Amino acid sequence: MVEVLSVTSNSARIKWPSEKETNNITITNQSLGQKSNIKFKGGISDITGLSVGPQKIDFIGLNKLGSQIWTFKNIEIVCLDSSNCLPVINDLTKDSCSLQWSKVDFASSYYVDIRKKDQSIENWQKVGIFTELTCQISRLESGTHYLVRVRAQTNNNTNKLVFIEEKGNVIPLTPLSIVSNLSVSQIFSTSVELNWDFDGNKKESQFKVQFRPFGSVIDWNLLPHSIVDKPPYLVYGLKNNEQYEFRVCNGIKEKVMSLTSSANSEDISVSEFGEDWVKVKWNSKDNSAKYVLETRSSWPPSKRKEWTLVTETSEKTAKISSLRVHEATTIRVTPKTQKSGAASPLFLEVLIGLFGSKESSIFESVGATVHTKTKTALSLANLSENSATLVWEKVPNAVVYKVTKKDGVESLAAPVSQTEFKALSLEPLQTYQFIVESSKAQRGPYAPVGSIEVTPIAPPQNLQVSQTSIKGSLRLDWQCPELSSNPKLSEENIWFRVEKKIGEKGSFEIITEGKGILSVEVFHLKPNTNYVFRVCCKAKGEYESEGANINVSTDKDLSISIGMAVTTKTTTTT
Repeated sequence: MVEVLSVTSNSARIKWPSEKETNNITITNQSLGQKSNIKFKGGISDITGLSVGPQKIDFIGLNKLGSQIWTFKNIEIVCLDSSNCLPVINDLTKDSCSLQWSKVDFASSYYVDIRKKDQSIENWQKVGIFTELTCQISRLESGTHYLVRVRAQTNNNTNKLVFIEEKGNVIPLTPLSIVSNLSVSQIFSTSVELNWDFDGNKKESQFKVQFRPFGSVIDWNLLPHSIVDKPPYLVYGLKNNEQYEFRVCNGIKEKVMSLTSSANSEDISVSEFGEDWVKVKWNSKDNSAKYVLETRSSWPPSKRKEWTLVTETSEKTAKISSLRVHEATTIRVTPKTQKSGAASPLFLEVLIGLFGSKESSIFESVGATVHTKTKTALSLANLSENSATLVWEKVPNAVVYKVTKKDGVESLAAPVSQTEFKALSLEPLQTYQFIVESSKAQRGPYAPVGSIEVTPIAPPQNLQVSQTSIKGSLRLDWQCPELSSNPKLSEENIWFRVEKKIGEKGSFEIITEGKGILSVEVFHLKPNTNYVFRVCCKAKGEYESEGANINVSTDKDLSISIGMAVTTKTTTTT
């Protein structure tokens, strides 16, 4: 029986009947009206000149005298071509991914298998046979390089033989862990510096960085991205005083390699190659029990040495490792036999080229995210009842800055050389406008840096703490600062922000904020923990920086002990 082992778009690999007298085979393609003859070499060989889709073929085996020995007619072969249907990897994580591909003409199902990249071609492991155009691959090892193969297959209409593609489409796959400790290390008015940690080879790692307005529902996959080799990374093109969300996805560089080879015979060739290895296969008319494999450097001439023994093998294939990139190596395969008239050695010269790397098409799909707010070009570093400290970004090549204070009555200009200015003797609840300009010369001209309005205000008064009936909670109460200097303001116009931190060295986090609130309940306290609570207020613009502070400690039973309420000059960045 003629057995079809695999197909391509224009050929089929056939296993012939084991008839020793067969010398030639006549092939008649009824569908294409073509007839050809091939020399019978026994075992398995390829027939070419086919076309995509089903076709009826007659096979006739002839002996040396031209007489028919065997005949198989109307054998249906279905050729398949998936060259334009490359698989795509989606939802990549540290141990799984989903695979998707396009429909192949005449295919009824798809055979998916996988192997580690450094393993030989015989190590393909079956994932499954799928009738849909997608599948899930799981139980992968994070950071391991794999190759995934998708081959189309179909049945004929008569005897249900399966025709499967010989090569199919092979793509690389490396499951990756999410980057860790993604943080904002520096914040500017139009840029933000990101930093993160990651596992894996630093030379191979690659990262995709994206950003969008905070709270946006735009799909990350629809947004542009930047490719980064390592942290930290400065994200440009942001707007000042805006909130953004940033995402970093872990990826890996895909090396671009090529192989050049030449042989003294069509009986020896390279079946696979990697960054520093090749796998060689050969045919030999000499049925030797063993073959001797040797190598030597052939280019450049200065590297040429004597032949080096690699291995002796009874197989007709071998893997040769530790090759040097961009250095040609000659491989010699010699049959090891005592018979006279032994076959001549086979020679193969190989050269592996590595041409850098290109942007990886595969990144893990989850990513780590962080959000922050950019600074204004001019911002308020500290605000109290009678003073305000302004800071701004350094302007390139500027040698002097001019700060102008306007309050509707007076205008005062003061030149400064630093990027900070402290305004003193301000009146509480009076709104001031500050304008900062820069100049590249001591006497101008000046260019604007930014402007800001500030309204000094005293901190809240009489901050108190009381324990509630709910275990692990407390109540904060306070009073509005004195507003008599501005009759237009009332308690309902004043904003309050409540914050907490753990220990003296911790960072404050916002619990709540709102207009006119004078109390708040705090829940989910931890046992045996020291807290600092702070309440700040504002009439307009920014919050005052001093705030009313109080220390609270919990014991193992979540009972609280209260420290003294104080006003401290602690800066909060918002």
